[in-house]
Amino acid sequence: EMQAREDENDVQVTWEDQKMICTFSQKNARAHELSAEIESLEAKSKNWQDAVDEFMMPEQDEQTHFRVLYAETFLHLPKDNAERLIEAKKAAIDEDVERLKGERSALQRELAVLKATLYGKFKSSINLEEDK
Repeated sequence: EMQAREDENDVQVTWEDQKMICTFSQKNARAHELSAEIESLEAKSKNWQDAVDEFMMPEQDEQTHFRVLYAETFLHLPKDNAERLIEAKKAAIDEDVERLKGERSALQRELAVLKATLYGKFKSSINLEEDK
């Protein structure tokens, strides 16, 4: 839990402190959302990579057209077009992953500053650690 508790020092919690604690909580929740999104996208990227790898298999050399499920539609495409479509989809997912990782890193830096500030004032009266 992330709440300030009064201890023997009887530190006063100001409005600014309350705003900082709330900000920490919101940013921490967003960091968790981003981690879940990243994990999901990385799984999708792996699936698309598996599809790309299928094109490299020797038994696929004779096949000239492929059925590709894209959005909610099956497309019957020449091998080169299917391969390009799959690689483009994977690349777009990988770009999203990198963007989300950047956002998460920025949030983690902000959280570290907030945590240091809050622990600096409240010491052991506040718990900002994750419950495992």
